[in-house]
Parts: sequence; C-alpha cells; structure tokens
Amino acid sequence: MNIIKYPARADWKTITVRPHIDMSKLNATVSEVLNDIRANGDEAVKRYEQKFDHVELHELQVSESELHEAQHLVSDDLRQALMLAHDNICKFHEAQAFRPIRVQTAPGVECWQKSVAIEKVGLYIPGGTAPLFSTVLMLATPAKIAGCKEIVLCTPPDSTGHVNPAILVAAHIAGVSRIYKIGGVQAIGAMAYGTESVPKVSKIFGPGNQYVMAAKQHVSLGNVAIDMPAGPSEVCVIADDTSNPRYVAADLLSQAEHGVDSQVLLISTSEPMLYAVQKEVETQLQALPRKEIAAKTLENSKLVLVRDADEAMDLSNAYAPEHLIIATHPHQAVNRNALLAACERRVEKHVASAFKAEQGRLQAKQDRRIRAQHVVVYLARKAEHVAHRIENAFILGYGITAEVWQRRTLSHTLAVGLFWRGYGYEPRLACGIDAPRCSCRLFKMQRARFYGHMISHYFSFLYNLTEAYERR
Repeated sequence: MNIIKYPARADWKTITVRPHIDMSKLNATVSEVLNDIRANGDEAVKRYEQKFDHVELHELQVSESELHEAQHLVSDDLRQALMLAHDNICKFHEAQAFRPIRVQTAPGVECWQKSVAIEKVGLYIPGGTAPLFSTVLMLATPAKIAGCKEIVLCTPPDSTGHVNPAILVAAHIAGVSRIYKIGGVQAIGAMAYGTESVPKVSKIFGPGNQYVMAAKQHVSLGNVAIDMPAGPSEVCVIADDTSNPRYVAADLLSQAEHGVDSQVLLISTSEPMLYAVQKEVETQLQALPRKEIAAKTLENSKLVLVRDADEAMDLSNAYAPEHLIIATHPHQAVNRNALLAACERRVEKHVASAFKAEQGRLQAKQDRRIRAQHVVVYLARKAEHVAHRIENAFILGYGITAEVWQRRTLSHTLAVGLFWRGYGYEPRLACGIDAPRCSCRLFKMQRARFYGHMISHYFSFLYNLTEAYERR
C-alpha cells in the first residue's frame, strides 16, 4: 500500500481513481452466455456450470434431503447467530412496513396509495471461498415481510455439487421458496428468462463479481428489473491517533479479499498510525486464506495522511466510498449512563424547574396536533426520554474542551446539547457509519459552539425560543 502525505486538493482526483476494468471482452462473453441460456434452458445452464464452476450437475434444484443434511452440518453457535440476526432484521424491516394513504382532495374525489408485493423475486448469493450467508438474510427476510409469494435463490455449488450448508440454513430460516445450484452469469440468465427448472422472476437482487453485474445490467434492458448495478467492493477507513491499528488493518483486509478489482483507502490524521496499520496489514495478510486476492487489491490501495478531521471528511466525501468506517474515539470509552446522569444534574441545577413548569401546556398543544415548528422539551429523569419528546431537534452528548474544539470533533460527553433545526444550530453527521467494533461517530459541527459550562445559557435560549414561537 502506498503512503501519501499531505496531498494537495488538486491531487485528490488522482488519489480517488478506481481500478479500471476492460469491459469489452467481458460484455461479449456475458451476452453469448445469456443468449445461449435463453435458447437452450437447463441444458445450457448445466453446460456452463461444468465450464465455469467445474461441476457436473444432474439436478439444478437443491433437494429436501440436502436441506435436511445442511441442518446437521452447521454448528449450533452459527445456527443461533443466524436466527438472532434474522430476528433483528425482521424487527428493522417490519418497522418500515408500508402504511396505506387515503386522502380526499375535493368533495367526491379520493386519492390513495397502496403497495403491492412483487410476486416472484430472484436472489443471487455469491458462494465459493466466500459464501455470503448473511446476504441471504438481508435479502430474503425483507422480501418475505413485503409479501413476495415466491423467493428464488441461486448460488454456486462447490466442486462436489453441494451448496454451502450455512447458505442453506440461512435460506431455510428466512423462508426462501426454492434454491438452485447455479452461479455466475448462468444464474442471472436462468432467473431472467426462465428455464425448465428455474422459474422466471420479476426482479433480481444480490451482489456478485463483474460478470454477474454485467449480466444483471444486460437482462435489465428488457427482461427483468434489478436492484442496482453495483461496482467492485471498496472501503474507506478514517483513523486518528486513538485508533486500534489491528482493527483498522482487519477492516481494510475484509474488503480487500473480496476480489482483485476491489480497493481500500485509509485516511488518517496521525502519521504513526499509518505506519502501524501498514505493518499490521502485512502481518494479517499472511494468515488470510484469500491472501493472493487481497494482495492484488492492496496494489491499488492507498494510505493517506491529512492535516485534520475536516480534511479527512472532505477527502472521504470526494472518494464517496461504498463502505465508510470511522475508527476514531473508541465507543467503549463512553459511559453513556454516567453521561446522562451528569447532564441531568447540570440541567436540573439551572433550568429544570422552568421547563417542568412548561411541560403541561406544551404537551397539551402537541396532543392537539398543533404543528408549529416550536421546540417541545420535556426534561425527564432519564435523558433518553427527552429525545422522544422533541420535534425538529437533535440531541447530542458533548463536552468540548479548547483542544478538542480545535480538532472539531466531539469528545466524551458531560452534557446533552439540544439543537433546534432552525436558527442555524444544526450538527451534521459527516458520513454513514459501517463499523462493527470499536468505532464511534465523528461529528462535524456547524456554528454550534456551546461549551459544557454554558449549558444554563443554552437551555435558557431554548426556553426563550419556545416562548417566541408560542407568541406567534
């Protein structure tokens, strides 16, 4: 991985260039395979399975006996993890369930909106050396919740003609209707056109390599809908001097091993961190089963040293990565309960009584659905409760010292700031978060310069703001 120190903004365009892939030969191959499958169905699919996946198949569909056998091949720990993940995914997507809208725009004129589930959907799940059984849950679970009557799943088999058992167990948990041992372009063609064994679907979802993506784009021109044309996998990690180089290196390699066309980018405000991560990447690379692929990816990857957090955010935005991991300020260091308790004591000391006096009147107006843009604040014993009772407001914990403010980051919290979306006091979340371990949210503040010792003045400001809107 190349280390680039303090690049000028004029050079960012070069830094953020993706690896170039020659699609001309690829598209020709994809088109040939798809046309053959459309004309010859199952026979063509089996032929390409033998050619590309090096397996001779007599039946394309996974049998009931194979599904039953997979249940015994998966460990109890993995099965429990899959079930837990499925439950969490269900809760999240059930909360997004469509709620019909019906409006009378004029006397006798009624307009409404409704949602109709796609009857047949196709899911493509990569297999081989990196079976994405988590993707099964992420795709099949919302499809089931949406009401899709038939969920068809295609995934490549191994050299013995068997599908990874974890994929089969995940598919069973998520309620997949049919599973087929088909990979690559031939899987996309089978679901798009339909064969003697594989039903034609209305929309295809799922990731894959460049051949799969090219095939999805090809069939979307007139035969079937697709989710989106996804590019090669990539990640950008933002780190500082508090980051754990082992974790950062692992995050980089987790994407680097996806394929030789992948790319990883590390942006850091700390030069020692860059060298520490570089050393860790080299160490961890030797233990990877897919180290040849990851090593090839690292040739197209970069470690960039920047001056401050703002520059890190700007460079990340210029790159616009598929995955962003902000690995600054370890989450474990924040004691949330202590934070909230400290906040409560500070606020109660100054303005609690004033806000409690206003609670009844403001809540009554809220219950009458008066939708003015005033701030509704209810100071409860638990600060979390405040968040649920505020309209048009952000709640963020913060305790800013002079040093931390120079870096424009949020430190460990001693107070809770309530920022009304109106008078310019709106904090902006710099980017999305994709960090499973010790990362914490990095915020960029916009004109919100309220220090912990000024909490009373700030709450007084909110109180006056509320009064101003009440008089309106």
